[in-house]
Amino acid sequence: MPVPPQEIRRLCSPRSFERGSLIAESGGNIASRKVSYDGPDAVLSAFVASSSGWSDTYRASVTLDEREGVVVDHACTCPAWREYAGMCKHCVALALAYNDEPVSFAGYKPPALRCQAETTRGLKDVVELFGARQRAKTSGKVDLLVELRCRFGSWSASFRLEGPGGTYVMKSIGEFVGLMQQGSYFSYGKNLAFVHIPESLTPRAQRIHRFLARQLSARAGAAFGAYGVQRGVSGSA
Repeated sequence: MPVPPQEIRRLCSPRSFERGSLIAESGGNIASRKVSYDGPDAVLSAFVASSSGWSDTYRASVTLDEREGVVVDHACTCPAWREYAGMCKHCVALALAYNDEPVSFAGYKPPALRCQAETTRGLKDVVELFGARQRAKTSGKVDLLVELRCRFGSWSASFRLEGPGGTYVMKSIGEFVGLMQQGSYFSYGKNLAFVHIPESLTPRAQRIHRFLARQLSARAGAAFGAYGVQRGVSGSA
């Protein structure tokens, strides 16, 4: 949906709105019109002539949330934008020009095409995630191996991930726990890559993961210290 003129008027002085409207109506004072899209946001940019004509030009940009019908952000290289609060006349002109004639902006896509593209990307993400989860369930279980050492009265532990094709040292407990929280697909090397979900781990590895996650949460991100253990398991977050 277009951003209502009232929304634009609300963000600038009456004088800026009046002058911006005149610039937008003239049309020829706005060059190199471009638009790109980021979800519901339309990001506009153009060169806008000054009141004296093309002897002075300013680079203006405006971001519009077309779903909500609001102005999200605006910027301009003109002195007025830097010195006064609110939208300058160049940003006003840019927003109004897009409302009046969006097809004049390079990169413009009708809402129907944008919606289709977003839906396609969303479906692709779902399919990829589902496929990754299925691969995780059929590619074998990943185990967590723990090696304890005692030196000079202090205990330490190191962790390794063991899969069907190989074993890799866990370099960061924090990274591993983060991957599990996000359910991310991650490759440790050509012989071990999996989706970090509980189904990918052996029952023992799941218990170790839960314990490590609790330790990280309890310590609120404090450094564990090079996978050291002293009366309990700790590691480098």
